[in-house]
Amino acid sequence: MGSSSAEQNEARTVVKELGFTDADYNYWCQIFKQKTLIAKIMGRCSYQIGEVAEKFTNLWAKKGGAKITELGNNLYCVMFNDDYEYNRALRKGPWIVGNGYVATEPWKPGFDPWKHKVSHVVVWARVHALPLELFNTTFLHSVGDALGSAICFDHSTLYRYEGRFARIGVRVNLEGYLEPSVRILGRDLMVEYEMLIVCFRCHHYGHIASECKEVLAGKGKGSTE
Repeated sequence: MGSSSAEQNEARTVVKELGFTDADYNYWCQIFKQKTLIAKIMGRCSYQIGEVAEKFTNLWAKKGGAKITELGNNLYCVMFNDDYEYNRALRKGPWIVGNGYVATEPWKPGFDPWKHKVSHVVVWARVHALPLELFNTTFLHSVGDALGSAICFDHSTLYRYEGRFARIGVRVNLEGYLEPSVRILGRDLMVEYEMLIVCFRCHHYGHIASECKEVLAGKGKGSTE
């Protein structure tokens, strides 16, 4: 007597797992371990892979070139030929494509673009009303480190062309608290993170105040049935 359709459907839910040896897997991974990174274009991206490849090459790989593979979810695998260009793309910034930052990190085996979450990115931070005598690399570096990790300084800041704010490239933790101000000479100076959505209530990335879980939770506690 044949099996029922229900039994057949249940049997089909068992996924056959394909295997390979550790030696084979390590061999296949070798070409990615030296000069390969993962790049994430943050925000909406309407570029085709050819346009992204051209923009990444102009940003990072004018000398040695790079092989760029689209992974989905605005993520790309970038394989460099030149060590300097690889390290620069990985450790410097801010990198911008279109209207969004590009976050970079080393490639790792088994990378899943649909489960990946960006944790760190280099952004431009503006420190408003900083006294002009403090526009020097020593002090600006300490300001950047107070916000995250100082990476670079805008030329208009270094040469004091722009005095309304100091513009500092900072590697920030998108999963942590983003400092809304810094206290300098007894004054609280406002910090603005360019092109980042930051809640002015909880000072975390990724939502506005009206969508803030802390605010909504507070409203829930105060509500009555």
